[in-house]
Amino acid sequence: MYNFESAMYNFNFEEVYQDYIDLPSWVDYFLVTENGKHIDAYQLSFYIYKDKDSKGGKLHLGPLWNFNFGYGNFDFACSPDPSGWAYEFPDCGSYHPF
Repeated sequence: MYNFESAMYNFNFEEVYQDYIDLPSWVDYFLVTENGKHIDAYQLSFYIYKDKDSKGGKLHLGPLWNFNFGYGNFDFACSPDPSGWAYEFPDCGSYHPF
């Protein structure tokens, strides 16, 4: 994780991120999460694991889980008919701008 985070802080992260992540799992996670407007994703209902170095050592997102607040199934400070990107939901669920 430290090496991945360090690489992402560099100016050339576009060239090295695939050295650290399993891109298909990240794309799948993002697409399903955004399609479901899952407000707990990215911070609370989030799972990441790393393969052994002998198996490539890449970071995987998933499995997908805990969609109890997906698809508008929530009653918080945000609309039950959310629009926009889930990772940008202001003032609801797990979104905490820093």
